[in-house]
Amino acid sequence: MTYDVIAVTRELPDRRSLVAGMLVAGEHLRVREDAGSGIVQLCADDGTALVRLDSPILVRVPGEIDRLLGPGHGERLGLPVWWVEAHAPGGRPEAARLARRFAAEAVRRLSGVVWPPLPEEHR
Repeated sequence: MTYDVIAVTRELPDRRSLVAGMLVAGEHLRVREDAGSGIVQLCADDGTALVRLDSPILVRVPGEIDRLLGPGHGERLGLPVWWVEAHAPGGRPEAARLARRFAAEAVRRLSGVVWPPLPEEHR
């Protein structure tokens, strides 16, 4: 089972900001892109994918963020927002840490929130 973390940002998470966030999460790792799907991966030296980022999704439907994350989130963020999911393979604690670090850096750069909320060491 994967570990999933979501960065909901007020600013568009373009390719450059996504890659920069991934490099901050693991500067010794490689970034690999699939241009056809828009998926970006953070990989170990041997090519093993540790974190996969899906393409950002624009959310502009009132109430959608509250429905997905719980009451109060939508009001705090406003609309529109961008939804970016980071997935780390299960059984790899270092991959889950990288996904959380990426999400924290994304919301630091682009303003927003991380769900589920990050442990104190990533804020």
